[in-house]
Amino acid sequence: MRIIAAFESGKMFPIGTSMTTGLTDTVTYGSIHLKSAKRGGQAVHGWPDVAYFRNVNEELDAANVPRLE
Repeated sequence: MRIIAAFESGKMFPIGTSMTTGLTDTVTYGSIHLKSAKRGGQAVHGWPDVAYFRNVNEELDAANVPRLE
């Protein structure tokens, strides 16, 4: 799976400056979004989200995570 490849290559949670706390040299979210709620839709990073798989594949493409065949 591409998300596993992104995780193993350090692209899911890079070290950087937190946008919420301002702390430096900390684990941050990368530009590859994850779902963190079972319900509530896109507004709360939950399901249902009909655009999620399209969006996450675009983010994986932008992060140069290879497509699996």
